[in-house]
Amino acid sequence: MTNRISRRQVLAAGIGAAASVALPNRLFAEPAIEPKASQPAAGPLTLAPVTSSEIHPVVRIPMGASHDPAGHEIAVDSVSLLRDGVRWLPTSGECHFSRLSANDWRTELLKMKAGGLEIVATYIFWIHHEEIEGAWRWEGDRDLRHFLQTAAEVGLHAIVRIGPWAHGECRNGGFPDWLVKSGCKLRTTDDAFLSKVNVLYQQVGEQCRGLLFKDGGPIIGIQVDNEYSGPPEYMMTLKKMAIDAGFDVPLYTRTGWTHTKPDLPFGALVPLSGNYPDGFWDRTTQRTTGYRNAYLFSHHRAETGLGAEVFGAATNTQAEAVYPFLCCELGGGMTPGYHRRILVEPMDVAAIVLVMLGNGNNLQGFYMYHGGANPDGQLSTLNESQASGYPNELPVKSYEFQSPLGEFGQIRGHYHFIRRLSLLQQHFGEQLASMTTSLPEKRAHGITDLTTLRWALRSKGGCGFLFVNNYQRFDTLSAKQDVQFALALGGATLTIPSSPVTIPSGTAFVWPCNMEFDDVHLSYATAQPIAQITTGDARYVFFAQVGGIPAEFAFPGEHTTVRATGAQTVRSGDTLIVRGLKPGRDVAIEAKGQSGRTVRFVLLSDDDSLQLWEGKIGGQDRIVLASGGIVFDGKTLRHSGAPRLEHRVSVFPSLPAVQVNGKRVKTKRDGVFAQFVVKDAAPSDAKVVSAVVHAAGPARVVPIGPAHVAQQPSDADFEAGAVWKLAVTLGDSSRSHLLRIRYTGDAARLYSGDYLIDDNFYNGAAFEIGLDRYASLVAKGGLTLKILPLRKDAPIYLEGMEKIDFGPDGSIVRLEGVEIAEEGHHAIEL
Repeated sequence: MTNRISRRQVLAAGIGAAASVALPNRLFAEPAIEPKASQPAAGPLTLAPVTSSEIHPVVRIPMGASHDPAGHEIAVDSVSLLRDGVRWLPTSGECHFSRLSANDWRTELLKMKAGGLEIVATYIFWIHHEEIEGAWRWEGDRDLRHFLQTAAEVGLHAIVRIGPWAHGECRNGGFPDWLVKSGCKLRTTDDAFLSKVNVLYQQVGEQCRGLLFKDGGPIIGIQVDNEYSGPPEYMMTLKKMAIDAGFDVPLYTRTGWTHTKPDLPFGALVPLSGNYPDGFWDRTTQRTTGYRNAYLFSHHRAETGLGAEVFGAATNTQAEAVYPFLCCELGGGMTPGYHRRILVEPMDVAAIVLVMLGNGNNLQGFYMYHGGANPDGQLSTLNESQASGYPNELPVKSYEFQSPLGEFGQIRGHYHFIRRLSLLQQHFGEQLASMTTSLPEKRAHGITDLTTLRWALRSKGGCGFLFVNNYQRFDTLSAKQDVQFALALGGATLTIPSSPVTIPSGTAFVWPCNMEFDDVHLSYATAQPIAQITTGDARYVFFAQVGGIPAEFAFPGEHTTVRATGAQTVRSGDTLIVRGLKPGRDVAIEAKGQSGRTVRFVLLSDDDSLQLWEGKIGGQDRIVLASGGIVFDGKTLRHSGAPRLEHRVSVFPSLPAVQVNGKRVKTKRDGVFAQFVVKDAAPSDAKVVSAVVHAAGPARVVPIGPAHVAQQPSDADFEAGAVWKLAVTLGDSSRSHLLRIRYTGDAARLYSGDYLIDDNFYNGAAFEIGLDRYASLVAKGGLTLKILPLRKDAPIYLEGMEKIDFGPDGSIVRLEGVEIAEEGHHAIEL
């Protein structure tokens, strides 16, 4: 195993400890793996779930005030979070308020909620608020109180990560320079240091006053410090100081992939885990393999990507076993560092999320869920860099994490995958959270095994969810032929499906086993459940046909009547099996139990299921099918998307008419939905014209910095870059405008005059900037783009670098194009 060293080195006992770590020279990892041909299965894949006697007893974990003024409760035990005594399996997402414009908070929080989130998490970066000692800043984009009030307004809970050390790729891990230079013993129980921390906690406590869950506010939890592995007295002292500052909350947490020595007392701080598809902090400039363990089902709560290469291999310790499996850093993407230009694909994230849920995770907490940008510092830039004594180089401004929602709120492909899974958690999480993970005896023996099917079962009693993942970053997993499962559930063997199927390469999904819908029992379905809604006298349950695998639904025939449209219903013993179903937007199956209550199953195509949204409009639960973006805002449904002649939006329960942008429009039947058309205005006159100012000088020789990785260019280095003037016309003010710059080079910066708007390390993706945030700067006289040449011998990791034509001088700088991508916005009244 490669001895990688991560950004987590700085955890040890303070900043000084990190500086003393010896970093290795360039390391080499094995190349991408090509699979052998998949062999047909010899018979069904079998699994006998663990029994209740093998599961640790449930232990309630005492935390802080758990009830709000209305009597609602949020608590935690050794299995999961609890809401009003019911198991709760929410999705949480990290969004740094001080890295966003306050003008965008409400819109972006609504997007997060529409994406399936129930909790927003945020860091407090000390340096963002007290860069100059005693000069506290809580105004504008730094207004924590307003951010939390906005989160509450849109219906989100909040977890506040109060520090004092946060990391988050912020300068000094968030410590102000004056603190670093003060002589205090950082991240210890040194009185001088703790006295400064107490001032921070009192300031943060005042910002949060009246906003705790016990007050009827959104704050349900706090995290003290981050990624700490020193003596436990430090963490216990911080918790007491936080409580003294007013933080009496249902949940106190810590990052769980590092451990204090000795362990913290039981119940002091609940450990949270995580996993990433890749890591910019690795020292190597080659493709890594370690993170691909995240694509294997296992009983580990964190893998090597979260510091285990420093703190030891991930294990299920006795201490972990009595805590619930909760995550705070599922990689929603990965920010490109200067020496590692990571590029993330949607399935890189989507498959990990599904695997972690299959592994038993009961809090899908994403880092990051929304990208951002560093605020302007008063004394220095606020990014992590080798010059500031840290091991990595991050852009001066951009904290673009390739997350589900980008730096400027761009919707990425994995936003839709995560939403589909989050809706499953919202609708079926009470059952799923209580289920234990079982792994088959025959399973993939490691990341190089691309032909053994990867699967797991979460179950309790006779009910369960079958998880399958046939995707791995960088590698093509073979299609798995003749697959059939035999699961020992409820004292009987459940065979799924009735005939073997092929699992396509690149597919990941969840199938239900023995689910109850009113008095209709579903034995299994080879389709993924998404959401359910009751209207009139019937329950509607929406499924997705994932990966083109034939959808089959099975019901016990003794007490159930089944009617299917355009499909075949056959009896196999005591079971009614519906097969040959075609996905669509109408009812595929209607089933009735002994009471006569109707349950209708709608089988959506894979594409349609990724366009499914669920939320309340005017107090009424609605299912919406629409491309682009949807948010549910009180009595209004808001749609956004690339301008085109028309957008089709379908809503269930159906309704006779709606208003779009104040005008009444008719609806037509679209299966169980009512469909209407949203029309855009005429094309806008938004445009951008680029003009060369001067060509680049010779490509700089990339130096190796004090942490033994490539050092990013300085302000002076960009003076030798290629320069273009961009003349921008924004056009229709009712639309949003994204400047998209396609280039090949080392790094790019966008300026207005001498002011740095944003920067980018080239990783093959476009450099995108939301122009509306900078409209006043654009109006002052255009923008200046600077790009540095990329050298062929640059000591960096860049996927596909070998395919770049560097020319005779071994370097390249090329502007391939600039454009303005517009997004239209529509208010829909139902």
